[in-house]
Amino acid sequence: MATDKNVTLAAEYFDKAVKSQVKGKIETAIENYRASIEIFPTAETHVYLGIAYSLQGCFDEAISECKIAIRLKSDFGMPYHNIGDYLISLGKPEEAILWLEKALTFKDCILNYQTYFNLGKVYEKKWDFLRALRFYNNSLDFYPDFDEAQNAIIRISALMN
Repeated sequence: MATDKNVTLAAEYFDKAVKSQVKGKIETAIENYRASIEIFPTAETHVYLGIAYSLQGCFDEAISECKIAIRLKSDFGMPYHNIGDYLISLGKPEEAILWLEKALTFKDCILNYQTYFNLGKVYEKKWDFLRALRFYNNSLDFYPDFDEAQNAIIRISALMN
């Protein structure tokens, strides 16, 4: 049962976790995320716990946390993006495509520029340069100063000439 006290306490643990993560204290962050979830689970906390796991290279655990987040809040775009990102890190770009495309269907996904960029990377590896260029350009539509996308466009343009 969610009481105001529980929600407040869970938020305090979440804040501690984020601060620890920023300082590079990932184990402490994980402990605080878990404490927050134990008191009052939210999709956001599961996503951030997944990020902490990914920083340790524990991508399977990170994906599991994102899937829990999706069960809690299916219209939250960030876990879909993160799963796609983790699958790319695991060398499974084909599996990543569906998750990344799904992430783009949500207005709340603050990572749209990164999602488009990741799709560009996947298609570039598949030698589908026209599709990769489209996604890199979409990335720049959201974040015009995104150097990685600009560099990718230059690289692909050179390959195509």
